[in-house]
Amino acid sequence: MKKAPATIALLIAVIAGYVVQIAVSVRHYKTTSTATTAEALISTFTQDQAAQWEEAGAITPYTLRSGDFKRLLIAPFLHGGIVHLVLNAWALLQFGVLLEWSLGSAWLLAIWFICGAAASATSAFFLHTGVSVGASGAIFGIVGVLVMVLGRQRWQQRLRIRIAIWAVLTILLGFQSPVIDNAAHIGGFIAGLLVGLPARKLPQRLSAPAQS
Repeated sequence: MKKAPATIALLIAVIAGYVVQIAVSVRHYKTTSTATTAEALISTFTQDQAAQWEEAGAITPYTLRSGDFKRLLIAPFLHGGIVHLVLNAWALLQFGVLLEWSLGSAWLLAIWFICGAAASATSAFFLHTGVSVGASGAIFGIVGVLVMVLGRQRWQQRLRIRIAIWAVLTILLGFQSPVIDNAAHIGGFIAGLLVGLPARKLPQRLSAPAQS
């Protein structure tokens, strides 16, 4: 298997971000109550964490108005729970490795931060209450770039169609749930399509899969 250092680095950073969230929550409960460390840790998984996520760097309805732009880069490394983290980590592993093999590590990192910030800004613009966290906006940016750059060979064309269908279906399903930040998904995807326009001219490193 080819190495994908940037993808692995992003995965580690995303996991580290969630660990920071837990630490922030534990500190919150220990400083605002008489809870023991064990009780505070349990509270991080059983109670509403919106205030703690905001303290850790989540997107809020006033992120853009207040000029707190660092949240645009921090929020993609935060998550709303173990399931949310695992799902996004899996998607990052699948699509991140594919993009890194195709365009290189530097491009993957640039796309992550550009599209992640664009997704966060879109989320902040449409967010009216609560907070928003998650890597899915940045991942949709990666998917948008893949849709643009794949297609030079027949097998890539088929792969591009499958990826595009996944993106469209996921966005459509997102409209069915109030807890899914579809604004971030759409914002990240559009940013990825735009970044993918100049990236189409780059030489690709992605070779055809071996035949068995």
